[in-house]
Amino acid sequence: MDWQRDESLDSWISAADWLRRHQAASLALRRLRAPLLDIEMPAEWGIDRRLVESLFDILASWPSDSVQNIISDIRMAPLFESEVDPTLAEEVQLEAIGGLLDFGDSHRDLDVKTTGRIITIARGMAHYLDQLFADSLTLDPLEDAHRGYVSQLDASVAAYAMDYYGSRNIKVEFDCRDVIDRWPDGEGMFTTPSGRELLQLCDEFSAELVSGIRQFDSPTIDEAEIRASTVLLKSRTSTELSGEAGAAGGEVCLLGGRCIQVPTCGRRGACPLRPVTT
Repeated sequence: MDWQRDESLDSWISAADWLRRHQAASLALRRLRAPLLDIEMPAEWGIDRRLVESLFDILASWPSDSVQNIISDIRMAPLFESEVDPTLAEEVQLEAIGGLLDFGDSHRDLDVKTTGRIITIARGMAHYLDQLFADSLTLDPLEDAHRGYVSQLDASVAAYAMDYYGSRNIKVEFDCRDVIDRWPDGEGMFTTPSGRELLQLCDEFSAELVSGIRQFDSPTIDEAEIRASTVLLKSRTSTELSGEAGAAGGEVCLLGGRCIQVPTCGRRGACPLRPVTT
């Protein structure tokens, strides 16, 4: 099974109504909550932690139009006019912010593509951390326990052939999907014991993700260990982002698995996050 081009995921999303898509996307973003709230974001980004926390609180409730108000406030942050050369933790934070913006732009009508992209961001961050442990000299202090976990996976999860973090995320994703499928009409799920258990399950995985990220003490990510350090955040009216004048164009694959045509903006991929409105 290909975690990026997953026909079974596409089929499930296609068959789900808008509320179940909303719940699945909310829970995928919940699995990236701790990197945003437990690891301090750079002050120069200008993102108010309280706004992010409020947004996650809203996602764990009934769909609300206040999501768009918070998203609008976040978009005013200096981050979106900045050059970004991120550390590992910041890479994950930027991908999570991108997922929140995607969600906020269409949370009342999540289509198959957007829902799949948000779920794939969580998958990609987990897989990326696995790759870093596999390709670097950094030791995983829980390596034996993690190998034991992977060796006992259910066949449906093992089919993705991922390491610990990737497999754990897939398992939590499947557990969430099972409850979403069984819930009558999907309404009010997060206010019930079953819904709260799902939030807790995602929070536990999110905390594990932070623990793994913190094993890497280097202030920057080695170029050989990342697919691309350019992180793109879309504006509400754009599917492209501008680089510096005269930069050469090319395909960049983001950590969440998305490949898009963008300008090349420097040796490490640091690029102004200025949207081109269309």
